[in-house]
Parts: sequence; C-alpha cells; structure tokens
Amino acid sequence: MLALLLVQACGREVVFVDPPPPSSSDIDTTGTDTTGTDTTGTDTTVVQRADLRVTVTIAAVDTALATRLGLANGRLSNAQVTARRVAGQQGPQTGTTDSLGQVTLPQLIEGVWAIAAGRSLTEAERALLDSANADVTGFGGAGQLNVAAPAPALTIEAPAGRRGDLVISEAHVPVDNQNTGYRWAQYVEVHNNAFGTIYLDGTVIGQTIAFVRDVGTFDCAASAPWREDPAGIWSRQFWAFPGTGSTFPLPPGASVIVATDAIDHRLIDSGFLDLSDANFEFIGTNDVDNPAVPNMLNIPPFTPNAGDPVGHGPTWVIQVGLFLSQPVNVDSLPRDNLPVQNPLYVRFPREKILDVVTSERIPAQQSSPICNFVHPSFDARFAELIDGSLLGYSLFRFPVLDDVLQRTKTSATDFGHGPPTPGRVR
Repeated sequence: MLALLLVQACGREVVFVDPPPPSSSDIDTTGTDTTGTDTTGTDTTVVQRADLRVTVTIAAVDTALATRLGLANGRLSNAQVTARRVAGQQGPQTGTTDSLGQVTLPQLIEGVWAIAAGRSLTEAERALLDSANADVTGFGGAGQLNVAAPAPALTIEAPAGRRGDLVISEAHVPVDNQNTGYRWAQYVEVHNNAFGTIYLDGTVIGQTIAFVRDVGTFDCAASAPWREDPAGIWSRQFWAFPGTGSTFPLPPGASVIVATDAIDHRLIDSGFLDLSDANFEFIGTNDVDNPAVPNMLNIPPFTPNAGDPVGHGPTWVIQVGLFLSQPVNVDSLPRDNLPVQNPLYVRFPREKILDVVTSERIPAQQSSPICNFVHPSFDARFAELIDGSLLGYSLFRFPVLDDVLQRTKTSATDFGHGPPTPGRVR
C-alpha cells in the first residue's frame, strides 16, 4: 500500500526562513550569467516576475448548492490558495480569495506553478445544507500554469467535497534519531467519516503507481494512461482487512491504527511510538507477529512479493500514494504489466474507490516535475513535504467538526503535517 513516501529519516531538523519580499526583478543566484561577457565579477542575470490572478469557481454541478450557501456568481470566496513553483527557486505563495473568488499572488518568478485552492464550510454554512447535501464538508480543486508576464491568469474549478465513508486520516513516519534506516514504526490511520457504523471486513488498503517523477523512459507521458485512468486506480500492492463480513465494526467518528509492526518501537529508539496496542498490523515474511493484534490479509502474488525484500510488509519513505477500496474479487480485475513484469498491476474500479491520499517530497531546487498520482477526479493535487523538514511528523487530514474530517479530494488542501496522534483526530 504505502507509498507513503514522506521523507527518509536522517536524524536532523531543517529550518527554512522565508526571503524578504522580492522586487520586480531579482539577481539570479544559480550561477549562470546570461549577460554575455561578465565584466563585473558578479552574476547579473535578471529573473522575470509576474502577478498571477487566480479565480476559483464552483463546479457547475454544485451551482444550486452554492446558491443555497450564499456563494454568489458561482465563485468560491474565502478560499485558501497556495501556489508552488514546480522548479523551486521560490517559496510557496499563499492568499485568500475575495467575494468574487479572486486573489492576486504577486511577483511570482516566471515558470510552471502548481496551484491548489480550497476551504471547508463554516458552521453557519453547514446549518444551511439540505438533506441531499448534508455530507458536504467544503470545496477544493487544483491547477497548473506556466506563469509568464505580463498578466497571467488561472481559473480553478472547485467541486464540493463530501465526507465519504472510510477515509485515510493519518500516515506516520517516525524520526530515526540514530540514523539506522529503521522504518517499521510507521502506521496508517483509517477513520469512519460517515453517519453510521461501517464493517471493515474485506476493505482494501492499496498503493497507487509509484512512477510519479517525470524522468526516465517511463516518464509522465508514458505512464499517464495508467496513472490518470478515469476508470479506476492501478495497483500491484494491496492488503485487505480480515473478517467474514461483520467481524470488525467501526462506529461513526472512530478510527483504527494499522501498524507496519505492532510492537513497542521505543525499545529501538526513544523517539519512536509504542504501537503494541495497534488495531491491526501488516505481516511480511520476516517480521515479528504480535499475536494479540489481527493481521491484515496478504493477497498473493501481490503481497508479499519482490517489492518487499525485507519482509515487514509495506513501508514508506518519500512518497505517499494510498487508496481505500470496498471489497473486490481481485481475480476479476483488469490486468496489465506496465514496466513491471511481476506481479501484474490490477485496476480497482472507480465505483469501489472510497478514498485517496497522495503526498510527495519536493526538493527546494527540484530538477524534475511530479506527475499526477491518479486521475484528478480521485485526487486533484498531492500534499507536499519540503526538503524533509518535517521528519518524524504525520500527514494528517484536517477536521471540520469533532469527528468529521475534511474531504475535498484535493490532498494539497485536505492534509497538513504535525506530531502523530494515533487513534484520535485533531
């Protein structure tokens, strides 16, 4: 499952300081002088900047809902907008849309920018929801633009996000203070975001396609037919909750912890967590099995397989690509090998997908763009980690009520980073 590739633990903390506000042009510090003959001994390359106007609209299918909520002209006011330059060289820029659903992000360095927008409903707005839309938690969307002077503009469509049923509420990567490469103190938290009890039995946790860097022979263009398949999500590593149909009930607002290894990891490093009371654990071919904790079901030949050479089940370091699916008959799913011959990938159908979360480490000076993890209708934009500065923290879903979590199908707006809180929402 887990591609939770957050960041490799390295036993250090990285702190980033925002630069002072930029002027209309800057001196390039990349070491390349484009002025022809350098007679000053100083790099004098001019970096062009532009003001980006972002307009956030509400999806046409949600027009009636927007009117009921008092959102005028199909525009999303008070939305949080975050832009990040794909090639680095400038920190993230943020703003809030006005009553017309617009915001200007000033002085962006020219180049390709990824922009995410979203907001959760206020308590007053939730009180206006009718029965058909009682499960709406907010609006979210994302887009990408090659920003260039003089007046770049981007419109982002933000459909209504619904609370759904089961959601991935947290994924934890521990701090390895001793720099040992120990990965087994990780966990995934699954939360019941619905109104009634859900039985976990047979529900699948899976890993999306790992080929999300635009490099090599299987770059974004080559992998797009599988990564961005609107018919479903392709995977070759997935696990199922045990049970016969009604063995493991999960009440509304409750969560379960699925640990890589359900043991007390503090014996390895005091910075790790005690996961011996986890609700479930993954089981590999060469790890400790806690007999008091139910094992997730492997599904041969997909799990365990050659992708788990250490034998502990799923672990993650830099990249997160996880989904939840209703129970399926794996033998009935379409298959393809992509660039991997064994095992074949299978496609989980759209109608079975319950939730998706994606996250990727973004170096400050990024050399290669990141592809979409899945079709945008499943997740519009991945959440970002910057240069491993949040080692040991969890990727967690924002709450909108005490036991209800935000779900706009845009990980970039639904998730943040903070200390682990296994078994409870924030």
